[in-house]
Amino acid sequence: MRFFPRLTLQQKVSLLVFAGLAVALGLLSWLSLHALRQSTQRTLEERLTVARIVASNLDRTLEHVLLELQQAGDFQGALPTDLEFRQKASTLKVHLANSGVLADQIYLLDPRGRILLAEPDAPEIQGMSLPADSDVDAALATGRPIVSGLLMMPGDSEAMIVATSPIRTPDGGNIGALSAAINTSDMSIGGSVQPLTLGKTGYAELVDQNGVVLARSKPGRPPAAFETSDHPGRFSQLIAEGQAAVRTCHRCHTT
Repeated sequence: MRFFPRLTLQQKVSLLVFAGLAVALGLLSWLSLHALRQSTQRTLEERLTVARIVASNLDRTLEHVLLELQQAGDFQGALPTDLEFRQKASTLKVHLANSGVLADQIYLLDPRGRILLAEPDAPEIQGMSLPADSDVDAALATGRPIVSGLLMMPGDSEAMIVATSPIRTPDGGNIGALSAAINTSDMSIGGSVQPLTLGKTGYAELVDQNGVVLARSKPGRPPAAFETSDHPGRFSQLIAEGQAAVRTCHRCHTT
């Protein structure tokens, strides 16, 4: 600062004014960035709250599906006759439709998970098994109803999710299962994310436990068949652990 005494009064005043402006601009910039970060954090927290609400509603919908399956699968400890199955299946489809869930097909499965009967009737798939990742084996082994990820169903060109409830004997044994193939495009499943508005570029995705995108809101493009989400392994982990989180989107490589 040896040069400072050599400056004229006007130069000293100008330098002090410049220094003051620099400090003021720096403080203003910091305050602006801080306000922007706070605003961004509030927006993310609001979107996380929206995600939790939608997820909770979907949970209740799927729990309702499984409850309806359990009630329809109460055959008093024995597999139903063809007529009994079709009566129960028709009633089940009506109950699910009343709650906005479209069950394209209802299956009666044997203890090994093979299709005994289907409603509507589909003789060409009798004796076939549902896809290996349908979790039917897990439902039969544990005795608990289960909802699968997205699957390509036997004899069908359309992808579905499958809800399965074991048929149990009075002593707790499993003698088969009742399954419902559910179209994810209906309003209670895939349609649940469509009303969400997340700015001009933001969109919502519904992802299954394998990281496959079931539905995407606008302005995002409709998902391709069995399209995986960004970093599906991370999403699968969050789903398995029942966690909610805010992360960086790696699809566009920006925050």
